[in-house]
Amino acid sequence: MLEALIQLEMEGFVESIPRKGTLVKPIRLEDILGQLMLREAVECQAARLYCGPRVLEQRPGLLQLAAELESTDSESPEHWKQEIAFHSRLVELSDCPALLREFKRFIRLEVFYRLNRILPSTDRPERLSH
Repeated sequence: MLEALIQLEMEGFVESIPRKGTLVKPIRLEDILGQLMLREAVECQAARLYCGPRVLEQRPGLLQLAAELESTDSESPEHWKQEIAFHSRLVELSDCPALLREFKRFIRLEVFYRLNRILPSTDRPERLSH
């Protein structure tokens, strides 16, 4: 149980307050936007590492993932799954476990926010097609 609470605190879902206990962390828009900026920074750093021959070798599979992603409704859970699969694959190409670990943490937070309708897709910064 203690390990689970520590993990939830590390991921930003709860906060421990001395002599009061552990509380669900209040969700603030600036925190959400900050997490989205950090996710983008992780993805950009991963791109610096995998750019070139590595991404060219994976191009057919990446194009397939991108096509599947673009064919779904952006509000659907299927779209979220495909977006996670596509971007995870890109970050995996960096061969950097720390970047992948942080990317997955951002994804868990983002899915939590969306499932609780705290972050609708329309609130995200506009992106180009995949």
